[in-house]
Amino acid sequence: MNRKLIEKADDLLAKEKGTVFKDPGGKINICLVYPNTYHVGMSNLGFQGIYGLLNRRDDVVCERAFLPDERDIEEYIRTETPVFSLESKRPLNRFDMVAFSISFENDYPNILKILDIAKIPFSSSERNEYHPLLIAGGVCCFFNPEPIAPIFDVIFIGEAEESLNEFLERLRDKSKTYGGQGTRDEMKKDLLNIEGLYIPEFYQTDCNNDGTILKRVSINNAPEKIKRRYIKDLSISPITTTIITPEAEFSEMYLVEAMRGCPWKCRFCLVGHIYTPTRKKDLDTITVEIERAKEITPKIGLIGPSLTDYAHIKDVLCIDGVDFSITSLRASEKSAELVELLKGHKSVSIAPEAGTERMRR
Repeated sequence: MNRKLIEKADDLLAKEKGTVFKDPGGKINICLVYPNTYHVGMSNLGFQGIYGLLNRRDDVVCERAFLPDERDIEEYIRTETPVFSLESKRPLNRFDMVAFSISFENDYPNILKILDIAKIPFSSSERNEYHPLLIAGGVCCFFNPEPIAPIFDVIFIGEAEESLNEFLERLRDKSKTYGGQGTRDEMKKDLLNIEGLYIPEFYQTDCNNDGTILKRVSINNAPEKIKRRYIKDLSISPITTTIITPEAEFSEMYLVEAMRGCPWKCRFCLVGHIYTPTRKKDLDTITVEIERAKEITPKIGLIGPSLTDYAHIKDVLCIDGVDFSITSLRASEKSAELVELLKGHKSVSIAPEAGTERMRR
């Protein structure tokens, strides 16, 4: 392990508030990976939320890893240092499970870069019982998992907070899970009973000569169609900011999700079609979350694709002692009213979302 790279990781940890350190003994050891840099990944609420959700379980220890900075990749390769977790500095290939949180298609090549440096074979068919189980979740996994399907053993279709605990309970109850290749195959068959899990090796795809798909056949009693899982009531979602750091893109900011999905369903935008139905946190829940966040930092970012349509947005922006940032407002008369409430704040983004230049004007 390269001392310079370890010192850099320790420097990042020293600036964090909320980092979780746990004894890995007797627990399912998971490394949660964001396939981009630390600065980008730590500004992703989904990534932060899953980290917190996993570490709230007594039978799990979850640590984090990221794509090395561009200037560090050569050092990893030159010194043959594998990608390692921030918390314990363990290489990825020494975890029971490596879980990727994938939000952007542009990060697909980074998945392979990380696996290459971590010395983990790309294809699930090339890995055996001595390699970690590779799982994936995030928005890219449930709008179209096929481009990355050959890489992963298990892919979560839908919102992982709805199915992740069920998945872990199944693993915990199977004491034979990591006993060998045969038992790993049995474990994957057991997982077929959990709605919302896609296990690519149980599907065969036949293609035409031009590469288009002719048919797709499920085997081993795998479901022909995998149903997307989603949380019905956003107010009970366990996804919250876990770690505050000045080294994130949103420096020292606590992210609070106000709504998920968008009622407008513009044809050129993915959010309104995959995060359905649109769900909104009730005012009491979001107020409690903001008051709790204020004890850590006054900087709070409200997350939602069209906060102009969040019914309680004015009430929230009137909460005292908070420096609010807003992800996006849909350009409208109501947006102008909200901007008045944001006077004195550093930034707000208003997106004139439309499919043509005429409509944007």
